[in-house]
Amino acid sequence: MTFKTLITKLTILKNKYPAANTGFASGGVTCKLGALCFYSSSVLVDSVVLRNPPVAKPRTVSSNYKNLNMSAYNDIIGILAQITTILGLAVIIFQIRQTTKWNRRASNYNFINTEITAKLESEARKKIEDLKISFRYGSDWQLTNEECKKIINNHDAAFSINQLLNDFQNLSAAYQENLLDRKMFKKIHSGRQIFWYRILSNYIEEAKYYYADKNIWKDFVETSKQLIKENEQ
Repeated sequence: MTFKTLITKLTILKNKYPAANTGFASGGVTCKLGALCFYSSSVLVDSVVLRNPPVAKPRTVSSNYKNLNMSAYNDIIGILAQITTILGLAVIIFQIRQTTKWNRRASNYNFINTEITAKLESEARKKIEDLKISFRYGSDWQLTNEECKKIINNHDAAFSINQLLNDFQNLSAAYQENLLDRKMFKKIHSGRQIFWYRILSNYIEEAKYYYADKNIWKDFVETSKQLIKENEQ
C-alpha cells in the first residue's frame, strides 16, 4: 500500500465517521489546551515571582541591645560636651590672662606720667627747703625727727609731702596686689621709691601719731623695704 492510497482511505474514514473524528478532535484540542493552560499558568507564576522577589525580613534586634547602644551613644555625647566646655574655659582663661598682661603693660603705673611725678617731687623738695631744711641727695640722708615735726605742723609743706606719699602709696598698692608688671615696676620706680622712702621714713612715723593712723602709707613702706632687701642681695 502506497502512502497516497493510505491518505485516501483515511479521508474516506473521516467523512464516513464524523462523530468519532469530532470526539477525537475535541479530545485532542482539549489536551492541547490543557497543556497550553498549564504552560501559561507556569509562565505567569514564574513571571510574578521574578517581578516581585520575596522581601527579606529585617533582623530582629533585642530591646536590651538597643538600650545598650543608646546608652553608649549618650555617654559619648556627654564626654564630647565636657571636652568642649573645658576647651572653651581654657580659651577664655588664656584670653583673660593676655588681656590682663596687656593692661598691666599699658598701665600708667608702669609708664608713669613723668610731668606729674616730677611736679610732685619738685613741690615736695621746694617746701622742705622753704622751711630752711637743707635738701640733700645722699643715699644715707633722711629727715630728722625735729625736721619732720616742723614739716607736719606746716600745712603747705605737709600737703605737698602727703601728695607725693599718696602717689607712692597708690603705686605700691597696685604692686602688692599684682595689678601691674613687677619687672617693669622695678625698672621704672625702684630707684625713686627707695630714695624717697629713706628721706621720709621718719616723717611717716611722725604722721602715724599725728594722724592717728598706724597703717598710713602701709603699702609704700612694705614695698620700699622689699626693694631695699632685693637690692642688697
